[in-house]
Amino acid sequence: MKHVDVGKKKKRRKKKKRSADDAESAGDKRGDDGFRIDTGDERFAAIFENHKYAIDPTDAKFKATPAMQQVMDERQRRRKQKRPKGAAKAARAPESKGDDIAQLVASVKRKAR
Repeated sequence: MKHVDVGKKKKRRKKKKRSADDAESAGDKRGDDGFRIDTGDERFAAIFENHKYAIDPTDAKFKATPAMQQVMDERQRRRKQKRPKGAAKAARAPESKGDDIAQLVASVKRKAR
């Protein structure tokens, strides 16, 4: 009967586990998981157009991969394409601030009485 050293077996398992973990973490650092998305496929249109599927890059679980960057770029491109040319300027242009202030003052006066 051959003697089995349990301590050595545990060390080998631990070493294998560490090397596997290192390989996984190296893949995470690369950021490229090999996934590619077809942004022209209409089955995925909701990802680019619906606000419910908005991607938050500030989230702790967000991983910046090339595919994710491609999705974000496509979403931005579609939003720009959807917006009319004059709408961007009109949205930024301040309306008459005097009317807004006058309404606010009138509202405060009514509430004060």
